[in-house]
Amino acid sequence: MAEWKVPISASLVLTMLLACLHRAYGYPSGAPSSACSSLTPGHMNSSSGQPIAPQTLQSPYVIKVQPTKYTPGQVITVTIESSIGFRGILLQARKGTTPVGTWQVAADYKHLNCNNSGDSLTHVNSSLKAGGTQFSWTAPSTLTGTVKIMATFALDREIFWTRQFASVADGAEQLSGGCATEPCVDGLCFQGANSYICDCNSGFEGGNCTDKIHSPYCQDGSLCGVGGTCFQQSNPVSSYRCVCETGYRGIECMTKVTCNDNPCINGGTCFNRHAGVGYFCSCPSDFIGTNCEVPGNVDCCFQLSSVVSPSAKCVFLKT
Repeated sequence: MAEWKVPISASLVLTMLLACLHRAYGYPSGAPSSACSSLTPGHMNSSSGQPIAPQTLQSPYVIKVQPTKYTPGQVITVTIESSIGFRGILLQARKGTTPVGTWQVAADYKHLNCNNSGDSLTHVNSSLKAGGTQFSWTAPSTLTGTVKIMATFALDREIFWTRQFASVADGAEQLSGGCATEPCVDGLCFQGANSYICDCNSGFEGGNCTDKIHSPYCQDGSLCGVGGTCFQQSNPVSSYRCVCETGYRGIECMTKVTCNDNPCINGGTCFNRHAGVGYFCSCPSDFIGTNCEVPGNVDCCFQLSSVVSPSAKCVFLKT
């Protein structure tokens, strides 16, 4: 098994960082104006010259809105729930195909002015944003009916999801019949002649939109085990790759990393956790990261062949 014997020099780290940014992230400083209508990044395949298609399997991101109804000028909190984080995002609130309302700008984000000032929001860098990130959307000054919070999420250049949504109902609408009790937990309620029907938000299904949809590749854990998440690859078609969580390695993220794998580099010292389950690295003062692989506060995940399989993709999460 290969061992890391020589610390990575600053120049090599910079070279790897620049290569990582160029290869992995299509638009590190935000979505282009061409995405205003389609909500598609337009990342190009460097080999074929054709646009990279969005993922068709279930997104790992869920949009939650609070409250679920709006009044004119009301501020709605939009929360992105995910266990893996995201690097790129485009957010809009739409009535039909038209962006409405305005977004409040937070750190690491900026406005993308599509139809009107502040009607869309996107990222300003390619750092990994944690799940649980919250945004604030201000409703228009007049009621416009049901609005859908629309989002595109990018994990990297090839892995992104488009047109994920959560509905925000018009606060003036009067619900009747079965809808009066607001039974649709993550969706909108429509009253029929004899019963109600729920229109579920992205990521949910079931009669009352209470069942979360899981990716068919990974729902039984057979492909990426307990230590990874499955994603489609654009080439070859219908293949997959595993994004390994910290502490796992291998093509299918089935092997736990221990100190026997010599994971700590750049002078870090490895300690096995209690009962030999996992490890942690004690890093020198000038390095951070799970394996002491990142100089200072640079946030880029290097694919280290002695720890992560070349067929897997490592995602470094700051703690």
